[in-house]
Amino acid sequence: MTGRILITGASGFLGRCVAERLIADKRRLVLLGRRPPDLSAPRCRILRADVSNSRSLRQHTAVLRSCDTIIHLAALIPQGQQAEADVALAYHRGLAVSTRLFDVVNPEYVIFGSTADVYGTTRVVPITETHPLHPETWYASA
Repeated sequence: MTGRILITGASGFLGRCVAERLIADKRRLVLLGRRPPDLSAPRCRILRADVSNSRSLRQHTAVLRSCDTIIHLAALIPQGQQAEADVALAYHRGLAVSTRLFDVVNPEYVIFGSTADVYGTTRVVPITETHPLHPETWYASA
């Protein structure tokens, strides 16, 4: 990763942590979020956009296409009991959002973030990627 890096979900917890680390490493960043992240740096461009909205993404096509790497951390946020019944819908919407984003950006590299919730309740810390999957919520299942 030597070019410009796009971080989706940059206003979320994980997105902000990753952005802070890459800012410290003096990387060239584009930070994308529904809310503008409370970050700034000389080599950092902040875009307010919703990855689930094609029109919102198209407004920033030139900047997005200048990125050779996506760190995709944007996620659907659980919305109460209704969401519990919609695991398939959440999965397909998340997949559609990712596909749409990749079509606009056409990155060379993609880093896709997930959640430790896919492992469910664990007794071992730290969790490794070989830990058995046992999602307990719709969010973890999607």
